Amino acid sequence: MQTPVATILTHLEVLGLAKLSNEIRRESLGILKAETRRISRMINSMIKLGRIETGSELVELIPVDLTKIAETAVSQQLAAVQSRGMTINLKIIPPIPLINGNQDYLLQVFINLIDNSIKYSRAGDKIDIVIVLENQYVKCSIKDTGTGIAPEHLIHVAEYFYRAASEQTEGCGLGLTIVKEILKKLHSKLEMESATTGENKGTTIRFHFPAMIDKIK
Repeated sequence: MQTPVATILTHLEVLGLAKLSNEIRRESLGILKAETRRISRMINSMIKLGRIETGSELVELIPVDLTKIAETAVSQQLAAVQSRGMTINLKIIPPIPLINGNQDYLLQVFINLIDNSIKYSRAGDKIDIVIVLENQYVKCSIKDTGTGIAPEHLIHVAEYFYRAASEQTEGCGLGLTIVKEILKKLHSKLEMESATTGENKGTTIRFHFPAMIDKIK
């Protein structure tokens, strides 16, 4: 596997060639831009993950509305979903009490998980998000009808830099790691199941929080 830095160095050498067609020059410049953006995402993700793990970034837990956070995330990711010819649905089954959490971190959780579903899906696929109150817990599931993740990859996908998708798929392999660490900080955990064949093909991710029953909206 060639690293982004190795790819950049290769194409910088290409651009230094005396005889170079305009087509190859444009292609190399495009690759340089894409790999530079990839490094930028990786650095930003590593900084965020480091802050979460070391506790250097204060995580203030206050009563928050998970449904509003989910609505914001869907709104922010809608253009990306539609550009892939996919659909996204948010189903909220009231009443949904507030939970003790952190709005910024939970927004990051939803955005990362929706982004991950987009990467593993194709035109015509859909993402369904459901938030419901069950047994005094606010439970959330994010299910896509994408290609699914094979069992040998599923057990590793939340590890550092692990990528089950092809090298052509954007990402740095830290999205699910960040989600896992955020949920741990918020006293929850990441649960995943996936299938690559059959009628349940796709990936489902779940997490839940104790409901503040006295704060039902």
